[in-house]
Amino acid sequence: MNCRHESDVKHEQKQTSCHAFASISQKDLTNDTSGDSSKTCKNSVQPSKPHFVELLEHYDFFIFDCDGTLWSGKQALTGAIRFIRELRSRGKYIFFVSNNATRMPIDTVQKAISLGFDVVETEVVTSGLVLSDFLIEYNRGNIIIDSSLIKQPPERIRKALVLGEQQLVTLLNKTGIETFGSPGPDPLDQRYSDGDYPPDDVDAVIVGYDSSLTYLRVDRAMRAIIQPKVLFLATNTDPAVPLGGKYNHPGAGITVGAVSIASETDPLIFGKPHKYMFDYLIKQILKQPSTNSSEEHSSPLSQSKTIQINSSHVHQQLPLSQSDLSFEMSNSNQQSQKIELPINQKQIRIEEIKKRCLMFGDRLDTDIQFGINNGMDSVLMLQGVTDAEKAEQSKIKPVYIAQNFIEILDE
Repeated sequence: MNCRHESDVKHEQKQTSCHAFASISQKDLTNDTSGDSSKTCKNSVQPSKPHFVELLEHYDFFIFDCDGTLWSGKQALTGAIRFIRELRSRGKYIFFVSNNATRMPIDTVQKAISLGFDVVETEVVTSGLVLSDFLIEYNRGNIIIDSSLIKQPPERIRKALVLGEQQLVTLLNKTGIETFGSPGPDPLDQRYSDGDYPPDDVDAVIVGYDSSLTYLRVDRAMRAIIQPKVLFLATNTDPAVPLGGKYNHPGAGITVGAVSIASETDPLIFGKPHKYMFDYLIKQILKQPSTNSSEEHSSPLSQSKTIQINSSHVHQQLPLSQSDLSFEMSNSNQQSQKIELPINQKQIRIEEIKKRCLMFGDRLDTDIQFGINNGMDSVLMLQGVTDAEKAEQSKIKPVYIAQNFIEILDE
């Protein structure tokens, strides 16, 4: 499926099944290889039990999913608090990465602290935060959507229709864009029920978890998305969310799926397992004192440039790996010029960082796939939504698998 925003899309006939969209959280709709079946398993070796001493030796950056991995509802999971403390005492870098856009980063910090974790806000990465960063960089001119993804992207994103919760709206408003449509249902009136009302004048439709989702809200989002120069952005596509009880609840994927099927348009997705979240995470890692000295700030790779990331069909300011040392730079006339960057031995290479990253999570299709898609080793924790039987049957294989954190510490 291609991401299409032309005004005549509503006249085209395309068969879209709910089953096809059900795997959206495993499929990268921006063509950055997320969900590529060739990448569902790093190797044919079965996952092994992680040994704490071995992890300390091989990894510096420890990345944790939150809900279902470190805690469930209002309770920290077995050994999680101690595990984080042990890592900190040994000088390891820790990041908390969540697809949950219904919390502000500070909300995640406060929840973690209330459960006994030691967390600071700069360590928290959420899908809403990543999406907000995208908006800022887009409006600065550091991101240009490739014409193969959308033929007429907006020059700037000034106004957005949002299907989401208040916390997401608050984050988006901090970027300087005008938002409307959330939270809460739209009032029913004659113009909506007639179906003749004009689409909203917006530059983007932003969709996340929406507890006020109605048929009308989906209709409104659809009408906006099929107009020219409108981006369809999604926080994440998790089909369900754990709230600590016996049953899970419908997640953001329900909202995103409804809008995507109705508009026949694929969104840019900012949560795990997609590349946008990894790119943001790398930016945060490079800010750490031991990974970025003052000398490196003046190097070619750390200066602000507009570059083309082939894997995600966008031009974006990012640190580069050795494989990206040759890239296309776009000038003001949207013409491309091939540029070779000099190699600076002091620069931290993305590929080197990946080897020192370890992702912990309880979901195969988001957390573990996030590691696989972005070249990171991963640990599947069996305290959340995935049990040993599901892990055995899945084609998505982590490097390590553990019942809980105590098991890792005691090995």
